[in-house]
Amino acid sequence: MPESAPPIFEPPTHVVELAIDGARFRLDGCSNGATQGYNGAEIRAVDGTRVRLVSEVDGASKIIVFRPGAERGVTLEGCSRVEMTQSTSRHGGSVRGRASVLCDEKGVRVEGTVLLGSCG
Repeated sequence: MPESAPPIFEPPTHVVELAIDGARFRLDGCSNGATQGYNGAEIRAVDGTRVRLVSEVDGASKIIVFRPGAERGVTLEGCSRVEMTQSTSRHGGSVRGRASVLCDEKGVRVEGTVLLGSCG
């Protein structure tokens, strides 16, 4: 390949178009919720905000928003759709899925979509 050729397009592993109280969520990383005992994923923002995207066994969904430095989160139910799939391998487990969120309760407004290709 010539040195002047443009790089080959690589689709992003994660797409997070989320806003919390009007501020854009800037993704810093994600992890598998199974390590914390739930089906879903936790996404972390560069400012320290964490959002757990939870898919319950009965088909219900909820999100939990942790402000920077907070040990307890705000649980928002009935205002999101979270679909997560677990996969395991010899090297550990990961989760992939998507979420659509429109929550405005308990003093927190969260809206947007999340697409996760693989969170370990």
